[in-house]
Amino acid sequence: MNNLLKSGPDWSKPAKAPDPAPSANNATPQENPNDLAPMLTRENIKQLMRNPDSPESKALMEKTRARLTPEKIQAMVQGPKGEANAQTLKAIGKHLNNDEIDSDLAETKKQMVEEKTKELSRRNFEMLTQAFDGGSIESFVGNIKRLEDDRAAMQKQFSAANNAAKGLGDIGSSLTEDNVNKMRRDPGKTYSYNSTSESTLDAPSEIRDFTANDKLDLRGIQKQLNKPLQVVDNFSGASGEVKIDYSQSTKTSVVSVSGEPGKPPLVVKVFGEVRRENLMT
Repeated sequence: MNNLLKSGPDWSKPAKAPDPAPSANNATPQENPNDLAPMLTRENIKQLMRNPDSPESKALMEKTRARLTPEKIQAMVQGPKGEANAQTLKAIGKHLNNDEIDSDLAETKKQMVEEKTKELSRRNFEMLTQAFDGGSIESFVGNIKRLEDDRAAMQKQFSAANNAAKGLGDIGSSLTEDNVNKMRRDPGKTYSYNSTSESTLDAPSEIRDFTANDKLDLRGIQKQLNKPLQVVDNFSGASGEVKIDYSQSTKTSVVSVSGEPGKPPLVVKVFGEVRRENLMT
């Protein structure tokens, strides 16, 4: 993998060609993003991070992800309503920028800690009262076990809040003013892969001059494996995992997708930075 990140293009073979530009009749239908802004209020975002597993939070996250896919954003900023939609998307991006999300996450965690501290203070008082009243050792041990369970539950809540914040931040990163303006000027190119055998570690295909607006379409791989693809930091051995490696020094990315057990993964070498928002899964 490191050799791929460090080496230059293999000029002995042609680069991966982008998909043909869609005709007007086949383009993604333009959507109106105006209804998203009232949904993504500061309070709703904080509530989503506080209770990411609630039905309301799941529905909000799923709808936001479904409506703000790279291809749909691209479609929104093109056409006769493109400029108006672009302004709405930029406003949503400001709500979802990393500084705002980090601030909301910190405030949410602080509130969670304050509430738990009050609860623990009350419980400690009850424990002391029981001790003075001759409470049993079983009762004391039970309270200690509850404290350990509370600590584990708090860590789980913090982890879920971090994941929710990252999900929102990933969406927001595609809606910065610069990115939206670039999408208005340049629709970007799409490179599709339909089978893990199309590009392997031994014979990787190369995508050259990859830009921030370009897309790597892996939906064909998802269809081949018949399971959702999941972006991970490290492979676990399961199929359907997507890993992105990037070298800042060479400005080169390697995108890998684990395939069926016993078969080599898809490995694509990309000259340019591939981010999560560039993937179509």
